[in-house]
Amino acid sequence: MMALNAIGLDEHLTVMDDFPLNLIKAFEQFTTTVQTVQLEVEQLVTELAEDVNEAVESAVDTLMLVSEEMTTQVQTTAVQVQSTWDEELEPFLNQLMVSLFNLPLEFNFPLEDGIDRLPLSWQSSFLAPPIAPTHPLCQTCRHYHGQSYGGTLLVCGMHPYGISEGQPDCADHEVGSRYDRSQDW
Repeated sequence: MMALNAIGLDEHLTVMDDFPLNLIKAFEQFTTTVQTVQLEVEQLVTELAEDVNEAVESAVDTLMLVSEEMTTQVQTTAVQVQSTWDEELEPFLNQLMVSLFNLPLEFNFPLEDGIDRLPLSWQSSFLAPPIAPTHPLCQTCRHYHGQSYGGTLLVCGMHPYGISEGQPDCADHEVGSRYDRSQDW
C-alpha cells in the first residue's frame, strides 16, 4: 500500500470522494449564472419594449398634432375660398350672365342638378353618356361613376374597370346614388 501512496492514490481517492459535492457546487454555480443571464435578458427586453412604446406614443402624438393642424388649415382655406366666392366671384359671374344672357346665376344646387337643368343638347358637353349597362351591380353603388373618357368607361375610383368577371360581389359596394352625398360628412 505504501507503493500506491507514493504515486498519489490517496489524493486521487480523496478527490473522488468529494466529486458529488463538487458536482453539486458546479451545478449550483451554473444555475446561478443562468438565472443572472435570464434576469439581465428580461431587463433588457423590458427596457427595449418601454423605449419602443415611448417612440410609438411620441410618433402618434406628432401625427395627431399634424393632423389637427392640417384639418384647421383646410377648414380655414375652405372658409376663405367660400368667402372669396360669395364676395367676389359669384357677383361678378352673376353680372356677366345677366349682361350676356339676361339670366341670373343660381349656384344653390349641386353641379349634377345644374347639368340636369341644361338643355339636352348642352348636357353632353358636360357629361359623356353612360356606356351600355355592363356593370349592373356597380350601377346601384353610391361610388359608381359610369362616365366614358376617351372611349374608356370609368366605373369607380376603387375599381376603374369594374369588378372582375365571375366575381359575385364587391367589398366596397355601398347602396345609394352617386348624387347623394349626404353621408359624406
